[in-house]
Amino acid sequence: MRKRRVLWNGVMILLCICLAAVALNIAYFSSAFASPVWSLMYSALDDLYGVWGSTSNDVFAVGNLGNIAHYNGSTWSQKTAGIEWDDLYGVAGGANLVIAVGLGGTIIYYLSGTAWEQMSSITTNDLYGVWGTADDLFAVGLGGTILHYSVYDGEWWSMSSPTANDLRGVWGSASDDVFAVGDSGIIVHYNGTEWSVMTSGTANDLRSVWGSAPDDVFAVGGAGTIVHYNGTEWSAMTSGTVNELDGVWGSGSNDVFAVGNAGTILHYDGTPWSAMSSGTTNYLYGVWGTASNDVFAVGQGGTILHYSEPTMPTPSPTGEGEGEAQVSATVTLQSISVTIAEGYPTAMDYGVMAPGTEAMPATYTPGTYSYLRVENQGSVAEDFLIKGADATCGAGTWTLAATPGADQYSHLYGIGQSPVSYTPLSTDASILGSNVAVGGTVDFNLKIKTPTSSTVYGEYSTTVTILAVAH
Repeated sequence: MRKRRVLWNGVMILLCICLAAVALNIAYFSSAFASPVWSLMYSALDDLYGVWGSTSNDVFAVGNLGNIAHYNGSTWSQKTAGIEWDDLYGVAGGANLVIAVGLGGTIIYYLSGTAWEQMSSITTNDLYGVWGTADDLFAVGLGGTILHYSVYDGEWWSMSSPTANDLRGVWGSASDDVFAVGDSGIIVHYNGTEWSVMTSGTANDLRSVWGSAPDDVFAVGGAGTIVHYNGTEWSAMTSGTVNELDGVWGSGSNDVFAVGNAGTILHYDGTPWSAMSSGTTNYLYGVWGTASNDVFAVGQGGTILHYSEPTMPTPSPTGEGEGEAQVSATVTLQSISVTIAEGYPTAMDYGVMAPGTEAMPATYTPGTYSYLRVENQGSVAEDFLIKGADATCGAGTWTLAATPGADQYSHLYGIGQSPVSYTPLSTDASILGSNVAVGGTVDFNLKIKTPTSSTVYGEYSTTVTILAVAH
């Protein structure tokens, strides 16, 4: 027992409890450095199944009964062409040519500055997915259908497919390295010469595929299935959900999004997949983006969600409110041996503050959830430690200090539900609670003091971290 105790005493467990990702937004700047969130951006006429764009201000979503919506960077609009098409399931292309595919072998195209038009198709099989560039495109669909379009040929032609299973999604790192996925776990690969079947390791339907490189490819599908290809073999990943997954896209190998049934959105950052709050229970069919903080998801009922920084109020052109700051905070919790008890605040907003002032979080509900509670969920008694961090934005840094000064701010904590006194946080850990028994809790509160003056006006972010040390 003594040996075990000595071992625990020598270990400090750093928790991923970003207890207060506090964002300070000075009146002159937008929220470009706030924590991104999913929000409803637009609702189209009918279900949307696919989304793709050439840039963040040139995005297309396609869906039921030929429904097409376009985003120009500020607003979404519906197609105005007087031609009715069948359901559209996939969309892709390049800067000057966009291709959409769908029911009954439908293929339509859009050239920049013109209208959508029908394209000659060589199949009547439903086409579910399309990928490529304006010069080189692949489309897949019913019964293992695979079509290829090259600008040099100027037409679509059928490729020999090694499967009769329906193919639902297609992606490639290059025209000679293309993956297609489909029903019953089928994955086929094109090496520039021929298509061949790969061993996927699953019998569940696969609906979408995306990769960051030839040796880093993700496929998603039924019952929460996610499989990953490392350049040699496919292996299963734990998704944490049994919901159907219909779309996958990422900005890099450690920033991947998957969407599906019941508003499911999952995110992969190189560690296990985790669920994100989508704000909807609508089925989400497709996802695409330009960056880690600029992602679009589309789905049932014409739902279009956008993952981005929250929009803050536009400053008054008269300069009214000059020097005031809006402060918000988000609590993100991951339990190792310490948690914030369920039912306590998971979001904080300090409200509007002038320089040199202090405030409690405005979103606390007095008498109800007006404090935070840390709980020991480990197997031994623990000490709780707390520390802060400097606040940074893209234009400058505010230094954490015991007393505010120019470009110096204070973040303070007080122990108890209604603290009598507060102690300034520092970048070194301070004692929040000592010898807390298993299942024991410590209540505390936070407040913030803004700098006396600031040389940089922008949105700042900082964190409050809880540490646990076995007692």
